[in-house]
Amino acid sequence: MESLLNFQTLITELTGLEFSNASLLDEATAAAEAMYLAHSVSGGKKKDFFVAETLFPFVKDTIRSRAYYIGINIIEGNPEDPKIFENPNLFGGIVQNPDSNGKVNDFSAFAAKLKEIKAISIVAQDIMSLLLVKSPGEMGFDIAVGSAQRFGVPMMNGGPHAGFMATKDEFKRKIPGRVIGVSRDKHGKRALRLSLQTREQHIRRDKATSNICTAQALLANMSAFYAIFHGKSGLFDISSRINLLAFNLQNELEKIGYRFVNNPTEIFDTVTINAEESGVSAEEIVYYFEQNGINLRKIDSNSVGVTINETTNLADLEELLNHFSNLKCCKQSFDISKLNWVNNEILNLSMNKNLRRNNFKDILNQDIFNKYSSESQILRYLYHLQLKDISLCNSMISLGSCTMKLNATSELVKI
Repeated sequence: MESLLNFQTLITELTGLEFSNASLLDEATAAAEAMYLAHSVSGGKKKDFFVAETLFPFVKDTIRSRAYYIGINIIEGNPEDPKIFENPNLFGGIVQNPDSNGKVNDFSAFAAKLKEIKAISIVAQDIMSLLLVKSPGEMGFDIAVGSAQRFGVPMMNGGPHAGFMATKDEFKRKIPGRVIGVSRDKHGKRALRLSLQTREQHIRRDKATSNICTAQALLANMSAFYAIFHGKSGLFDISSRINLLAFNLQNELEKIGYRFVNNPTEIFDTVTINAEESGVSAEEIVYYFEQNGINLRKIDSNSVGVTINETTNLADLEELLNHFSNLKCCKQSFDISKLNWVNNEILNLSMNKNLRRNNFKDILNQDIFNKYSSESQILRYLYHLQLKDISLCNSMISLGSCTMKLNATSELVKI
């Protein structure tokens, strides 16, 4: 429980919202549950829900499927369209940041306009970007959702990965999933407990926000330990490095004739190429890189996305640049060691200051994110937690409904 409490602390700190659960199934499920929560807050009377056209496709599909069965009408469009906020039947809306095209946005105006019409604002946020960009709390959002995969969880054939949801404090009785609460035992000592389980609000189950029962507790633990081990400064370095690699990739590609959908100071980790203006078709780019063992994302018929992650290194960047050069027949060989890619000047220029987080000094200052920075320290901490665990070796408490069907030992004896 302690590691899940650390996960909740991590999410609330990064999102700038007061309350978080201890993981959901994945990002798409969390987004759909956020829509349910917003619908519940409205009393179920309003039926229209706005979905930004730049939301990730898999998130949009999940939201549509879940909305259909309870009669919610999905309205898809541009979050900057003023007509959205003239709809008296709108109970909420969701945007993606960075969006599906890789652009980092300041959605403060979007959240404020929804608040004016008493609708709930939701953002699906990249967790790693939150070390650099404005938090949902800073922008005025009511709910933030996302995936914790980028914090130390392998891809594992695509997932699922621990989803998260953070909300304003006023929605704490409606948040789905599980919440680890801090209490006191009869001796006055600090104690942790599952303080809320929305699907098990037995007395008022007809009013429960959700019936979801699947979370990713083990993967949430992995993400929490990743944050604990790297600490505040380490996480910032990882996030900054991702941003700098993407920024330099776009700048270097521009020199050899590629054109882009976004300004380099408005991206976090994704370079989106405008294929038509670059003189190469999207299909040709994707096919060429597939032949060389690299997967790029074909966003639409004219856009191809190249995303940098926490595992990308300078050799990878050099390989990408050389392939893009060969594709354009530039015959220019890149030597990344000659590129002065990391210095304070570039760090200050790599992202628009209006998109940057303003309160980094105030977050992740808890001891847990600043004291276990070596392998031996983190292993001692893991062992400390393991000693607290109640297992079947010394208790029957850990048997839940799913494990009560075990055979008695006597029944296993061969007659």
